[in-house]
Amino acid sequence: MELNSVSFLAFAAGVIVVSNCFPSMAARQLVLTVASALFIASYAGSAIQLAPLFLFLILCFGIVRALQNRPSPVMAGAGVGAIILCFVYLKRFSFIENLPELPFAYVAVGLS
Repeated sequence: MELNSVSFLAFAAGVIVVSNCFPSMAARQLVLTVASALFIASYAGSAIQLAPLFLFLILCFGIVRALQNRPSPVMAGAGVGAIILCFVYLKRFSFIENLPELPFAYVAVGLS
């Protein structure tokens, strides 16, 4: 589903309508979460292509939870550094050369 296609506009309009049908914020967040997951999954040909994105999300969530339980400037710096390193590796920026590649194609949509 391309961002400038009619199918994306229809999908986005449907998500907006459905999310506004629910009065509770939790239900709206669930609709938006499911819609985001479906949109990102539309770019994947197999489940393995979503694994790096899923692992990145787990890393970020784990760092945030660790900082909530035990706030520390050192841990915050190390966590932000780890997230940035993983982000740069997965996004494959052209100005960084000679990084080892994963042996399969993966979805980077939604990583930013």
